[in-house]
Amino acid sequence: VLRDEWGFEGFVVSDWDSVSEMIDHGFSADERSAARQALVAGLDMEMISRAFEDHLGDLVSSGEIDGTILDEAVLRILRVKQRLGLFARPYRDAAAAPGRLRAESLAVARQLAVEGAVLLRNDGAVLPLARQPGTVAVIGPLADAPREQLGTWSYDGRAEDSVTPLAELRRRVGPTRVRFAAGLEHSRSIAHDGFDAALTAARESDVVLYFGGEEAILSGEAHSRADIRLPGAQEALIEALAATGKPLILVVLAGRPLVLHDVLEQVDAVLYAWHPGSLAGPALADLLLGVQSPSGRLPVTWPKGVGQIPIYYNHKNTGRPPRRERLIALEDIAVGAWQSSLANTSHYLDLGMDPEFPFGFGLS
Repeated sequence: VLRDEWGFEGFVVSDWDSVSEMIDHGFSADERSAARQALVAGLDMEMISRAFEDHLGDLVSSGEIDGTILDEAVLRILRVKQRLGLFARPYRDAAAAPGRLRAESLAVARQLAVEGAVLLRNDGAVLPLARQPGTVAVIGPLADAPREQLGTWSYDGRAEDSVTPLAELRRRVGPTRVRFAAGLEHSRSIAHDGFDAALTAARESDVVLYFGGEEAILSGEAHSRADIRLPGAQEALIEALAATGKPLILVVLAGRPLVLHDVLEQVDAVLYAWHPGSLAGPALADLLLGVQSPSGRLPVTWPKGVGQIPIYYNHKNTGRPPRRERLIALEDIAVGAWQSSLANTSHYLDLGMDPEFPFGFGLS
């Protein structure tokens, strides 16, 4: 399909170590088999692992692979190198590479962070804040965490290049009108030692901005969580902040959807920022202060609880799909009720049939 039907003239590269990982998947008996199977299947270049390098020569010599297959793979690689001019000029001038922190790049980073954020709740139109919002309590473990806002797999990212929400709000609102208390040392902390300082800051302020969610290391490849609520003692801190009666805005920095079902009723607004990168501070300040209007929409269906997963907008129906007029709630089932299939529709007794937020949702 790739080469004959689509006319692709480039070459095919494996993912990192994927040829050797066919052994772990139970597809190949050993590296020799993996090298043979990968080449015959159409792979031209192996990334990082050494199955090709260690075994292809012998596989051709022994007649297990037709040498023309190897020649064709090599030719495809050489053809691309020729088109790129790498034989005439194999090395690039490093000094000609664009530098870090160019104005154009920073502008794009800021705009991406703005456009990626999703406003999930805004009760009473608490957002946007006034350009001069009085005193502001900035609370939460991710309000001033420059490395964490870069997100997972950000190997080239540098914490010193990040502008945090706290730093930007101090600059915009004024350092004397921003009360900062992290409340929690990091996103997973279960210690309540910082609660008192956070509550004092909240009581002394006109509005509370809580920056929580997940630090970068908690998401990404091979970093699944069985419980995707806000980690650590964050829910307890938010509950305590809500009890102050001050307007409470939750800004979430995270690499995945988090279950917010129990938190939503305690906050006035929720802005979901994901891991917005080096210019998280300016971008989020733009959104919170009304310089920019939130325009992001959810790229996923959002669960009320982890038990609803998998949940997505085009989920195929069971033989008895949920019907709103036939939902049964847990509290409506009589004690000692006759054992039956109740309403005979597929839904959750404790969460119903709807997600927390549907695919494509987003306020403005």
